Amino acid sequence: MGSDNIGSWQQDQYHRLDTLRQENKVLCYVNPKDPSEAVIIRDVRIGMILFLLIFGLVFGLVGYGIIWAGFYSLRNSKKESKLRELHPDSPWKNKTEWSGDFITSSNKASLIGIFVFAVIWNAISSPVLFMVPAEIKKGNNAAWIGLLFPLIGLLMIIMTIHQFLKLRRFGESKLYIDGHTAVLGGTLNATIETSCYVDQREGFDISLDCTKTTTSGSGDNRRTHTTIIWQAAQTIHQFDSRGNVQTIPFEMKIPYDIPDSDTANHSWTLTIKADVPGPDYSARFNIPVFKTDASDPINTTSNETIDPEKISLEKIAQDERVIIQQSAEKLQIKFPLLRNISTVIFLFIFTAIWIGITFFLYTKAAWLFFGIWFLIDLILVYAMIKMIFSTTYISVNSQGISLKNCLFGIGKLKHISPSEIQEIKKEQSMTSGSKVYYRIVIKCLNDKNLTAGSNIGSKELTDSLIALMKHYMNP
Repeated sequence: MGSDNIGSWQQDQYHRLDTLRQENKVLCYVNPKDPSEAVIIRDVRIGMILFLLIFGLVFGLVGYGIIWAGFYSLRNSKKESKLRELHPDSPWKNKTEWSGDFITSSNKASLIGIFVFAVIWNAISSPVLFMVPAEIKKGNNAAWIGLLFPLIGLLMIIMTIHQFLKLRRFGESKLYIDGHTAVLGGTLNATIETSCYVDQREGFDISLDCTKTTTSGSGDNRRTHTTIIWQAAQTIHQFDSRGNVQTIPFEMKIPYDIPDSDTANHSWTLTIKADVPGPDYSARFNIPVFKTDASDPINTTSNETIDPEKISLEKIAQDERVIIQQSAEKLQIKFPLLRNISTVIFLFIFTAIWIGITFFLYTKAAWLFFGIWFLIDLILVYAMIKMIFSTTYISVNSQGISLKNCLFGIGKLKHISPSEIQEIKKEQSMTSGSKVYYRIVIKCLNDKNLTAGSNIGSKELTDSLIALMKHYMNP
C-alpha cells in the first residue's frame, strides 16, 4: 500500500484491515439514519491534521506579514519624502532613523528578524520529522539527510533565545554623531550611550564597515552576496560611567574614495562589542556617511596611516596568535599552527556534514553527481588541512625579507632583496559574516606575488606589520 509520507498511518491501517480480514470479524460504525453510510476506521489522523495546521498557519502568517510590511514601507516612504523636502541639502537627515538627535541600535529589529525567520523555517521543515521515519523504515537511509533541516531550525531557535537574552539584559544603545553624519575624507566623531552598565573586561571593540550587496540570477537561481568594501576597528578603554549608563566617545578616520550611504546597494554599519560574563554585549547601528564641506580628497585608502595611540599592537597580535619579535636590526614574525580556532571548528563541522551527504550520494545517486560532491569534499579537506597545519616564518632586515611558508613543517626558504620588491600591500583573503580576514602580499618587480601571512582578522595588525616590514628594510 502506498504512502503520502506523513507518518506511517496508511501502512498501519492496511495491516489493521488485513488482520481483521483474516479473523473474519469486522467492527463497523453505522449511521442509524442512513445505514449505507458506514466506516471501519474512524480514528483521527493527528499527523495529517498537524501538517495541514502548520501549513495553513505558516502561509497565513507569511501573507499577513507581507501585507503589514507593505503598509509599513508605504508609511515610512511618505515620512522620508517629507524629510527630503525639509532637508534637500542634508541627505543624512533624509531617513527616519537618522532624523533625530541620536540613532538607536538595531538589536530589537535583529531579534524580530531572527524570530520570524526561525518560525517560518521550523514550520516549513517540521513536516520532515513526520516523513523521515517512514522513509527510513522503507530502507531509504538517504532520508537521514532530511534531519539537517530541523537541526538548522533548532540552531535558529537557540540563536533567537540568545538574542532575546542579550536584548533583555542590555536593551537598546544610542549613537550620537557630531554633525549628524560621518564624513568621507574626514572623521566620525561620535559617542555611544548604553542603556545599562556593561561589566566589560578589556574595553569596547568598535568596528565600522562599508558593505556592498549584489543580487544575481532570478527565481530559484537568485543569489545575494555581501562584500565588505572597507573596514576599520579600534578598542576603546576610556569611557565614562554615570550610574547605570556608560558613554563611550571615539573617533575614526574615513577615506575619501569610498561610496557614501546614498550609493546604490551600499550601506555603512557601526558595531560595538564587549566581552562580559554571560551573553556578550553588542550593538549595531546603520549610520549616515557622506561628503561634506569638511571632506578632504587627500585622505584616500591608498594613504591610510596607523595611529599607534589608538591601537595596542601587542594585544592585537596576541588575540590573532601572531608572534612578533623585534631587535634593533631585525624583525621576526611567526604565524603558528591552528591560529583561527573558531574558523577551523566551523569548517570541520561543515566538512563533516558535507562528507556525510557525499557518503549517502555514493550509495544512492548517479556517479556524476557523486563525483562533483566528492571533488568539493577534497577542496574542503585541503582547505581545512592548510588552515590547521600551515605556518609562516618572516624575517626582515636591511638586506631584505626571508620568507618560509610551510605545510606540516615543510617549506622552501625564499629571500627577497629590497631591490626586487615593488610594494608590500594587504588584500582580503576571506570574509566570515561581517569579519574580514587579510593577507600580506609582497609584489615583486617580476610581477610575482608572494603571500607573507594570511587569514589575519585585524586590519590594524595587518597595516602595522606592513609598516614594520617597510621600516626594517629601510631603517
